[in-house]
Amino acid sequence: MRGGTLSVYNVDAMGKLLSQRRSKVGITSYTFKVVLERDKWPDEPDEKAVWRAYIPILPAAHAWGDTPKEAMERLQNAVELLVEYMMERGEAIPQEPDQVIVSNEPLITVTI
Repeated sequence: MRGGTLSVYNVDAMGKLLSQRRSKVGITSYTFKVVLERDKWPDEPDEKAVWRAYIPILPAAHAWGDTPKEAMERLQNAVELLVEYMMERGEAIPQEPDQVIVSNEPLITVTI
């Protein structure tokens, strides 16, 4: 974080895969907890801050936008590409299978 205000959603589940479901046709959905925060360089004024969205359990999954919605949309695209790439390489998708949470806070779901 370059500086700014941090909003952590579902603090008790921070960085954890919230659910994983597999259907009969081999499609898998992954839902990840998202941290959404204001972000700016320390020497920038507050009005220059942008929104940063990231998934702590996936270090490569982060995006910025002028609005929370824009940051989340960009993160959704990044996560879809990242999970697909990880699966193609045979890498495990981070998960904690016993952790399932229903939330009104920001989440990202990717179906592959």
